[in-house]
Amino acid sequence: MLSAYGYAVAETTHDCGELGGLAQRRKRFLLVARHLEKVPPFIYEPPKRDLQAVGTVLGRMPLPGDMSAGSMHRVPRLAWKTWVRLAFVEAGKDWRSLNRLEVEDGLLRDYLIVPEYRSGYMGVRRWDQPTGVVQSESGPTNGAFSIADPRFSQSSLWNDGHAYGVRHWAEHSSTITSKLAAGSGYGSVADPRPPNRPLFSKYAVTRFDSHTGTVIGGDDSGAYAVADPRRAGPSFGKYLVTDWNRPAGTVLSGSTTGQGAFSVADPRPGMRREKGDHYLTGGHYGVVPWNEHSGAVSAAASHDNGRWGVAYPRIDALPAADEKLATIIRALDGTWHRPFTTLELAAIQSLIDPEEQLELDGLSDQAWRERIGNAVPPAAARAIGEEFGRTLLLAQTGETFQLSATPIWVRNMAVALTVAQRDEA
Repeated sequence: MLSAYGYAVAETTHDCGELGGLAQRRKRFLLVARHLEKVPPFIYEPPKRDLQAVGTVLGRMPLPGDMSAGSMHRVPRLAWKTWVRLAFVEAGKDWRSLNRLEVEDGLLRDYLIVPEYRSGYMGVRRWDQPTGVVQSESGPTNGAFSIADPRFSQSSLWNDGHAYGVRHWAEHSSTITSKLAAGSGYGSVADPRPPNRPLFSKYAVTRFDSHTGTVIGGDDSGAYAVADPRRAGPSFGKYLVTDWNRPAGTVLSGSTTGQGAFSVADPRPGMRREKGDHYLTGGHYGVVPWNEHSGAVSAAASHDNGRWGVAYPRIDALPAADEKLATIIRALDGTWHRPFTTLELAAIQSLIDPEEQLELDGLSDQAWRERIGNAVPPAAARAIGEEFGRTLLLAQTGETFQLSATPIWVRNMAVALTVAQRDEA
């Protein structure tokens, strides 16, 4: 239809990552048309650039979970079993690298990660055996309601989809889509930055035999304290405690515990209270059972002035397999295999610079990621738009030819017909 109206048309597949110099490979279809009479000059292809490593973008951003970068930079909450899977996936590979692990009787032989058992849980029936009674609540997690089907061949969705894929820090990312997540592709990265420290290094203490970080004026967010082993005790009697059987020092006006030995080691048990003592029934250091109600919340509620402690029963060695949480597990390569944050996806998509912040409308990460994945990378759009603008400027100034080694994107199609003539006798 476009050709019939006098347009030269090119249907091409372009890589937004190469056109915009992104940290992802993003191949998309593009149709470009040029009206031959109105725009005589050719449209040239935008220059191709090298893809960036994903670490060059993410390395300029705060660590995930640093809420100073906004709510879009929070660590995605994944099921505990998903975190474990990501930790065991080799960087640059996907879930199929898990097949290299040694498994015996359903357990990892070299790692003590043992699931919780109960009778019939996640049971799998053999193909040649009958099933149990079909109940109204029949499901994989409450009985042997699964089957080992020999007819299954791994689908292309898993073989080609690279589920639970982890990108190297020095590699570019795959295409940012609205459904990109840890379980649906290369949606995670092997982050080398936090293996030996928590999410934030604020108030860190440097070892005495280690070097300090860079000294920055007015910065209190790094390891600017030192564990000095040379201090044998307090100086000048500060915070000293006088023995019960020894005299105190001279009592001075304004004397405090920070100025001398103005404390005493009292051997009398402090919590032996008698009738009439306000501590006797005050409930100090009280612990409330988990299944009971609390007292009235007062303005000065604290652990040492009432029943403001609770017997918390949900302390487990490991979270439940399906419990959603944000955590750090040091992977086999010493890095943190984690999903991209929503803000990082926006930076990889070139919607913002890594040092900038972004706050989209709403509170849903899923909705945010859908908008980011469906957006055209501005860097790639700029590269294409510059070529269009250059062609229009040439047409406006009357230039119809430009000497360039750049490949022509949209040009006139020439058709030659050769007819062989028979020799006359």
